[in-house]
Amino acid sequence: RARWAATGAKMSRPWNVAETGCSRHDESLTSTTSSIPNRSAAGTSNMVRHFLNAFSYDLRIRVDDESRPPLEDLISTQDITPTLQSYVERSPFAVFEDDRIRVTGILVDHPPVQPALAFRIESESGSVTFSGDTAESEALARLAQGTDILVHEAVNLDFYTTQDFNEAFFTHQQQSHTTPEGAGRIASAAGAHRLVLSHLAGAATADWWHDRAASTFGGAISVATSGQVFEIPQARSPGGAKAESVGNCAKATGFSSLR
Repeated sequence: RARWAATGAKMSRPWNVAETGCSRHDESLTSTTSSIPNRSAAGTSNMVRHFLNAFSYDLRIRVDDESRPPLEDLISTQDITPTLQSYVERSPFAVFEDDRIRVTGILVDHPPVQPALAFRIESESGSVTFSGDTAESEALARLAQGTDILVHEAVNLDFYTTQDFNEAFFTHQQQSHTTPEGAGRIASAAGAHRLVLSHLAGAATADWWHDRAASTFGGAISVATSGQVFEIPQARSPGGAKAESVGNCAKATGFSSLR
């Protein structure tokens, strides 16, 4: 069985962030000495560079006093630049692949942000698709076809209509995010085995989120909480065939992982 765990990232120290967001094969960076590739959305390389500079004092102490390898030598960042064809066709494209996982991406709709990306991570253990921030997206449904777990953002627009938010803020929530009913429609169109609602905007009970999504999706639905673990009971290969063995996959993001 494979497990997807929703975990909270520690942001207090640079090594905590690196261990949460960049470690691979479930090994802490404290014992890692080889470079870790990181392909991410536009601007990530600059973010990492500024991050390393902001924590340079702390990082130098780790190297000199604790004999840790320089963090900048362990992280290799490369911004994802979608092709014109990706924009026109809204078709999945390769992001990363090694002998354990395959990552594909697709452009989704999160105005005014461009590019906005969703990702699918596949291994022998199964597949997890992350919506990222997006309005209801047919492209996401294509990327998530047959996925074991679809992790989808959701917004409670009812909450914002009852609060004193300005019109521009509400318009952004309405045009750039997805209601739980919309997430359910995407899960149905994709034939996802489980829908996990996460990155929730607007206060509501877990039952409210669940019932709204259930009105448009007949499969299993979960409202994620930090530290919750979701298991994929039947391991499958990236092509959908049942796998003979199940191993640990790589960390997927700083806040969640497929294990």
